Amino acid sequence: MPALADISTLKYDGVTAVVYNGVIAASGDKTPAIWRVNAQGTAINFRPELRVMSRANANNSARIVDYMYTYPEVFTNSTTGIASVNTRLNAKGTLVLPLEMADTASREGAYQFGNLMATALLKSIFASGYSAT
Repeated sequence: MPALADISTLKYDGVTAVVYNGVIAASGDKTPAIWRVNAQGTAINFRPELRVMSRANANNSARIVDYMYTYPEVFTNSTTGIASVNTRLNAKGTLVLPLEMADTASREGAYQFGNLMATALLKSIFASGYSAT
Protein backbone atom coordinates (compact mmCIF):
# COMPACT_ATOMS: atom_id res chain seq x y z
CA MET A 1 0.00 0.00 0.00
CA PRO A 2 1.29 3.47 -0.82
CA ALA A 3 2.25 5.72 2.10
CA LEU A 4 0.76 9.18 2.52
CA ALA A 5 3.11 11.83 1.10
CA ASP A 6 2.87 15.37 -0.23
CA ILE A 7 2.00 15.60 -3.94
CA SER A 8 3.73 18.25 -6.05
CA THR A 9 2.14 19.25 -9.34
CA LEU A 10 2.04 22.31 -11.59
CA LYS A 11 -0.36 25.23 -11.74
CA TYR A 12 -2.10 26.33 -14.96
CA ASP A 13 1.02 28.20 -16.15
CA GLY A 14 2.82 24.83 -16.40
CA VAL A 15 5.81 26.22 -14.49
CA THR A 16 4.75 27.13 -10.96
CA ALA A 17 4.69 24.24 -8.51
CA VAL A 18 1.80 23.68 -6.12
CA VAL A 19 1.99 21.20 -3.25
CA TYR A 20 -0.96 19.18 -2.03
CA ASN A 21 0.06 18.38 1.53
CA GLY A 22 -0.86 14.96 2.87
CA VAL A 23 -2.90 15.92 5.94
CA ILE A 24 -4.73 12.73 6.91
CA ALA A 25 -3.79 9.15 6.04
CA ALA A 26 -6.54 6.63 5.43
CA SER A 27 -6.96 4.46 8.53
CA GLY A 28 -8.26 1.55 6.45
CA ASP A 29 -11.06 0.69 4.06
CA LYS A 30 -13.83 3.26 3.62
CA THR A 31 -11.85 6.10 5.20
CA PRO A 32 -10.30 8.75 2.95
CA ALA A 33 -6.73 9.94 2.72
CA ILE A 34 -6.86 13.74 2.42
CA TRP A 35 -4.52 16.19 0.69
CA ARG A 36 -4.88 20.00 0.81
CA VAL A 37 -2.97 22.99 -0.54
CA ASN A 38 -2.11 24.38 2.88
CA ALA A 39 -0.22 27.33 1.37
CA GLN A 40 -3.46 28.67 -0.13
CA GLY A 41 -6.26 30.40 1.71
CA THR A 42 -6.66 31.57 5.27
CA ALA A 43 -9.08 28.78 6.25
CA ILE A 44 -9.46 25.08 5.40
CA ASN A 45 -12.65 25.82 3.43
CA PHE A 46 -10.64 28.09 1.09
CA ARG A 47 -8.15 25.38 0.08
CA PRO A 48 -8.22 22.89 -2.80
CA GLU A 49 -8.65 19.35 -1.51
CA LEU A 50 -8.30 15.78 -2.81
CA ARG A 51 -9.82 12.78 -1.01
CA VAL A 52 -9.10 9.18 -2.02
CA MET A 53 -10.85 6.22 -0.41
CA SER A 54 -10.66 2.49 -1.19
CA ARG A 55 -12.62 -0.64 -0.33
CA ALA A 56 -13.33 -4.17 -1.53
CA ASN A 57 -16.36 -4.80 -3.74
CA ALA A 58 -19.25 -6.95 -2.48
CA ASN A 59 -17.73 -10.32 -3.39
CA ASN A 60 -14.07 -9.37 -2.74
CA SER A 61 -13.13 -9.85 -6.40
CA ALA A 62 -12.02 -6.24 -6.93
CA ARG A 63 -10.74 -3.13 -5.16
CA ILE A 64 -12.74 0.06 -5.63
CA VAL A 65 -10.98 3.42 -5.41
CA ASP A 66 -13.14 6.54 -5.15
CA TYR A 67 -11.72 10.03 -5.50
CA MET A 68 -13.20 13.47 -4.87
CA TYR A 69 -11.54 16.78 -5.73
CA THR A 70 -12.72 20.29 -4.95
CA TYR A 71 -11.22 23.66 -5.92
CA PRO A 72 -12.85 26.72 -4.34
CA GLU A 73 -13.19 30.16 -5.88
CA VAL A 74 -12.67 32.52 -2.98
CA PHE A 75 -14.31 35.96 -3.09
CA THR A 76 -13.42 38.85 -0.78
CA ASN A 77 -16.17 41.41 -0.21
CA SER A 78 -14.65 44.81 -1.04
CA THR A 79 -16.82 46.57 1.55
CA THR A 80 -16.48 44.23 4.52
CA GLY A 81 -13.18 42.55 3.65
CA ILE A 82 -14.71 39.20 4.55
CA ALA A 83 -13.64 36.26 2.39
CA SER A 84 -16.05 33.50 1.42
CA VAL A 85 -16.29 30.69 -1.12
CA ASN A 86 -18.14 31.90 -4.18
CA THR A 87 -18.35 28.54 -5.95
CA ARG A 88 -16.39 25.29 -6.38
CA LEU A 89 -15.04 23.14 -9.19
CA ASN A 90 -15.77 19.54 -8.16
CA ALA A 91 -14.66 16.22 -9.62
CA LYS A 92 -15.35 12.69 -8.49
CA GLY A 93 -14.85 9.28 -9.93
CA THR A 94 -14.35 5.60 -9.29
CA LEU A 95 -11.71 3.16 -10.45
CA VAL A 96 -12.42 -0.57 -10.23
CA LEU A 97 -9.37 -2.85 -10.11
CA PRO A 98 -10.19 -6.57 -10.61
CA LEU A 99 -8.06 -8.65 -8.25
CA GLU A 100 -7.54 -11.39 -10.86
CA MET A 101 -5.85 -8.88 -13.20
CA ALA A 102 -2.10 -9.42 -13.54
CA ASP A 103 0.10 -6.86 -11.74
CA THR A 104 1.72 -5.78 -15.01
CA ALA A 105 -1.67 -5.15 -16.65
CA SER A 106 -3.16 -3.32 -13.66
CA ARG A 107 -0.05 -1.17 -13.31
CA GLU A 108 -0.07 -0.32 -17.02
CA GLY A 109 -3.78 0.49 -17.05
CA ALA A 110 -3.56 2.63 -13.91
CA TYR A 111 -0.56 4.60 -15.15
CA GLN A 112 -2.08 5.14 -18.59
CA PHE A 113 -5.31 6.36 -16.96
CA GLY A 114 -3.41 8.75 -14.68
CA ASN A 115 -1.30 10.03 -17.55
CA LEU A 116 -4.38 10.51 -19.75
CA MET A 117 -6.00 12.65 -17.05
CA ALA A 118 -2.86 14.82 -17.09
CA THR A 119 -2.84 15.44 -20.87
CA ALA A 120 -3.41 18.91 -22.30
CA LEU A 121 -6.55 17.78 -24.16
CA LEU A 122 -8.26 16.32 -21.08
CA LYS A 123 -7.27 19.36 -18.98
CA SER A 124 -8.75 21.61 -21.69
CA ILE A 125 -11.99 19.60 -21.70
CA PHE A 126 -12.25 19.82 -17.90
CA ALA A 127 -11.43 23.56 -17.89
CA SER A 128 -13.97 24.43 -20.61
CA GLY A 129 -16.70 22.00 -19.64
CA TYR A 130 -17.00 20.79 -23.26
CA SER A 131 -15.87 17.48 -24.72
CA ALA A 132 -13.69 17.30 -27.84
CA THR A 133 -15.64 17.88 -31.06
